[in-house]
Amino acid sequence: MVRSKRKAAAEAPEEAETPGPSSQSSKPRRRKEPGTLKEQLDEAKERERKSCEEQGRPFKHLSQSESALIQIRHYQQTHSLQIPKLRFQRVVRDICDAMSSERYEEWRQGRAERRRTIPDLQEDDWEPPKRYRMDTQGLLALQEACESMLVGLFEDMNVCAVHCKRVTVMPNDLVLCRRLNGGWQWEPGQQKVPQGR
Repeated sequence: MVRSKRKAAAEAPEEAETPGPSSQSSKPRRRKEPGTLKEQLDEAKERERKSCEEQGRPFKHLSQSESALIQIRHYQQTHSLQIPKLRFQRVVRDICDAMSSERYEEWRQGRAERRRTIPDLQEDDWEPPKRYRMDTQGLLALQEACESMLVGLFEDMNVCAVHCKRVTVMPNDLVLCRRLNGGWQWEPGQQKVPQGR
């Protein structure tokens, strides 16, 4: 009688395998994803509740500083974009539409001016400006650049606040960072931010 491999393996006595390097899988272990912010806060509350029950003391909710630290750790671990994509894309499209409508008005006024000055003008070479068209990947790249610029700006603001021996960032820090980085200066029509202590 011919035995198949399955039958032979089933009839063979089972040997206790010792864990060794050959029995381990060759796949690298996946790092645990941080999960959502709500899940992390719930886990922290549950750990606190269990430790309170074990020690026999009453459970107190997380303080604002503890939940803030959990949020900071969460946002440092995740690499997702923080600005909602659709809202950001809507703002970018609105700005581009406003720019293209301004260009169209300039084109219309320039066309009327040229007609007045040159009566025998051929209109073939004088086309209206096109509307802006946007690719999804281009919008995502623009959003990534905006978020990285904002993160860098807030890092600089935090350095200014620490230099003033403060923890909270204030509008004065923003003004100082923009001036040091060569950003916009105060114009005469703008209201100045009051100076700090």
